[in-house]
Amino acid sequence: MSNELRGHILVVDDEETNLLVYRKIFTDAGFRVSIARDGQGTFAKLASDPPDLILLDIRLQSESGLDILRRIKAEERHSYVYVVMFTANLTASREQAEGLELGADGYIT
Repeated sequence: MSNELRGHILVVDDEETNLLVYRKIFTDAGFRVSIARDGQGTFAKLASDPPDLILLDIRLQSESGLDILRRIKAEERHSYVYVVMFTANLTASREQAEGLELGADGYIT
Protein backbone atom coordinates (compact mmCIF):
# COMPACT_ATOMS: atom_id res chain seq x y z
CA MET A 1 0.00 0.00 0.00
CA SER A 2 1.24 3.49 -0.79
CA ASN A 3 1.74 6.16 1.86
CA GLU A 4 -0.99 8.30 0.29
CA LEU A 5 -4.11 8.58 2.43
CA ARG A 6 -7.41 7.42 0.95
CA GLY A 7 -9.55 10.09 2.60
CA HIS A 8 -10.66 11.52 5.93
CA ILE A 9 -13.33 9.84 8.08
CA LEU A 10 -14.93 11.43 11.13
CA VAL A 11 -16.31 8.79 13.49
CA VAL A 12 -18.97 10.07 15.91
CA ASP A 13 -19.62 7.72 18.83
CA ASP A 14 -19.60 8.07 22.61
CA GLU A 15 -18.28 4.56 23.33
CA GLU A 16 -14.49 4.63 23.77
CA THR A 17 -14.05 0.98 22.78
CA ASN A 18 -15.93 1.53 19.52
CA LEU A 19 -13.83 4.58 18.73
CA LEU A 20 -10.60 2.64 19.24
CA VAL A 21 -11.81 -0.20 17.00
CA TYR A 22 -13.00 2.11 14.21
CA ARG A 23 -9.80 4.15 14.35
CA LYS A 24 -7.68 0.98 14.05
CA ILE A 25 -9.73 -0.49 11.19
CA PHE A 26 -9.83 2.68 9.09
CA THR A 27 -6.27 3.77 9.83
CA ASP A 28 -4.97 0.33 8.83
CA ALA A 29 -6.97 0.67 5.60
CA GLY A 30 -5.20 3.93 4.78
CA PHE A 31 -7.72 6.52 5.95
CA ARG A 32 -7.10 9.50 8.19
CA VAL A 33 -9.49 9.25 11.14
CA SER A 34 -10.85 11.92 13.47
CA ILE A 35 -13.24 11.30 16.32
CA ALA A 36 -16.06 13.18 18.02
CA ARG A 37 -18.25 12.09 20.89
CA ASP A 38 -21.24 14.41 20.40
CA GLY A 39 -22.77 17.10 18.22
CA GLN A 40 -20.55 19.84 19.57
CA GLY A 41 -17.42 17.85 18.73
CA THR A 42 -18.84 16.98 15.32
CA PHE A 43 -19.42 20.60 14.36
CA ALA A 44 -16.04 21.65 15.73
CA LYS A 45 -14.39 19.07 13.43
CA LEU A 46 -16.56 20.13 10.48
CA ALA A 47 -15.41 23.73 10.98
CA SER A 48 -11.72 23.03 11.52
CA ASP A 49 -10.97 19.85 9.57
CA PRO A 50 -13.86 18.81 7.28
CA PRO A 51 -14.03 15.06 6.59
CA ASP A 52 -14.96 13.28 3.39
CA LEU A 53 -17.25 10.93 5.33
CA ILE A 54 -18.96 10.96 8.71
CA LEU A 55 -19.74 7.64 10.34
CA LEU A 56 -22.43 8.67 12.83
CA ASP A 57 -23.86 6.56 15.65
CA ILE A 58 -27.62 6.99 15.83
CA ARG A 59 -27.61 6.60 19.63
CA LEU A 60 -25.44 8.94 21.65
CA GLN A 61 -25.86 9.70 25.34
CA SER A 62 -26.00 13.46 24.87
CA GLU A 63 -28.27 13.62 21.81
CA SER A 64 -29.63 11.64 18.90
CA GLY A 65 -27.44 11.03 15.88
CA LEU A 66 -30.55 11.83 13.83
CA ASP A 67 -30.60 15.33 15.34
CA ILE A 68 -26.93 15.79 14.46
CA LEU A 69 -27.61 14.53 10.92
CA ARG A 70 -30.51 16.97 10.58
CA ARG A 71 -28.24 19.88 11.59
CA ILE A 72 -25.42 18.77 9.25
CA LYS A 73 -27.70 18.53 6.22
CA ALA A 74 -29.44 21.83 7.07
CA GLU A 75 -26.19 23.74 6.58
CA GLU A 76 -25.38 24.14 2.90
CA ARG A 77 -21.64 24.30 3.57
CA HIS A 78 -21.77 20.73 4.98
CA SER A 79 -24.23 19.24 2.52
CA TYR A 80 -21.43 17.68 0.43
CA VAL A 81 -20.23 15.49 3.32
CA TYR A 82 -21.34 11.88 3.09
CA VAL A 83 -22.98 10.68 6.30
CA VAL A 84 -23.46 7.01 7.06
CA MET A 85 -25.55 6.22 10.13
CA PHE A 86 -24.86 3.12 12.20
CA THR A 87 -26.50 1.35 15.11
CA ALA A 88 -26.60 -1.96 16.88
CA ASN A 89 -29.89 -1.24 18.63
CA LEU A 90 -32.28 0.71 16.43
CA THR A 91 -32.52 -1.71 13.54
CA ALA A 92 -36.18 -1.29 12.57
CA SER A 93 -36.98 -0.01 9.11
CA ARG A 94 -38.67 3.04 10.62
CA GLU A 95 -35.38 4.33 12.07
CA GLN A 96 -33.52 3.56 8.86
CA ALA A 97 -36.16 5.35 6.79
CA GLU A 98 -36.02 8.39 9.07
CA GLY A 99 -32.22 8.62 8.71
CA LEU A 100 -32.40 8.31 4.94
CA GLU A 101 -35.19 10.90 4.74
CA LEU A 102 -33.02 13.31 6.72
CA GLY A 103 -30.26 12.94 4.16
CA ALA A 104 -28.09 10.04 5.35
CA ASP A 105 -26.15 8.49 2.48
CA GLY A 106 -26.23 5.05 4.03
CA TYR A 107 -27.21 3.03 7.07
CA ILE A 108 -25.32 0.20 8.75
CA THR A 109 -26.92 -2.07 11.32
